Amino acid sequence: MVQRHFRKSISMNFFETFAVFNKTINHSDEVTRLTTLAIRHALIEKGVSHLSISVDIQKEKCDDEIIPIEGKIATISATASENVIDQAVSMINNSKRPVIVAGAGALENKEDIKELSQKISAPIVTSFRGKGIVDDNYFLHVGGHGGIGSLTAGELTDSSDLLIIIGCSCSNNTNLPNRPAIQIDIDPLVIGKKHPIDLNIMGNSGEIVPKILKKS
Repeated sequence: MVQRHFRKSISMNFFETFAVFNKTINHSDEVTRLTTLAIRHALIEKGVSHLSISVDIQKEKCDDEIIPIEGKIATISATASENVIDQAVSMINNSKRPVIVAGAGALENKEDIKELSQKISAPIVTSFRGKGIVDDNYFLHVGGHGGIGSLTAGELTDSSDLLIIIGCSCSNNTNLPNRPAIQIDIDPLVIGKKHPIDLNIMGNSGEIVPKILKKS
């Protein structure tokens, strides 16, 4: 028993080094509450949540009702000033080879992004973590960027005169080239993380992209 508890402690300490949420379910009554909290932390803190389930309760029955996620996660409302939106629209209108880079943070407004891509005739490239944001069969989606991305995505970003980066952290896995760029993100630490950005727009892309779309 002592040995099993020791192994459990080692395991939990391991996940503590990188997980934003790390708990053990010790009773069937805790399943729904802790699972909901794990999802909440993963989405809000944009990280890994880890739940460990005690061997003693893995075969127990859980009768708890599922808690709706609505009302459990705060809506982040943040947008940019009109003059910043106007600057973005001006840069887009003056570009000849714009490319949209959609990351995991663009999930909530993918339809707006698709509409923008058609309006400005811009192909959509997805980041390493953004795969699936846009359907593979969408006619302006050219695949993912990076080491395991498509050749077309790499060629188009390399020849682009403007990258419109939406909800993408620009990690080494995505490996975007240093090109004139507009970056939209809710997290200020992500903006300009790898390359200098010509126009940074901090806020919720779900509010900002529709504004750009109306003025483009």
